[in-house]
Amino acid sequence: MATLCKDEEWRRRLEEMDQDHLMPPDAKPE
Repeated sequence: MATLCKDEEWRRRLEEMDQDHLMPPDAKPE
């Protein structure tokens, strides 16, 4: 179950990364 939780966390992080890529750079000041 721990592995599943980690997988879900990784998937969420990947999804967030994808969203960041789709979002404009202005949305996130880097």
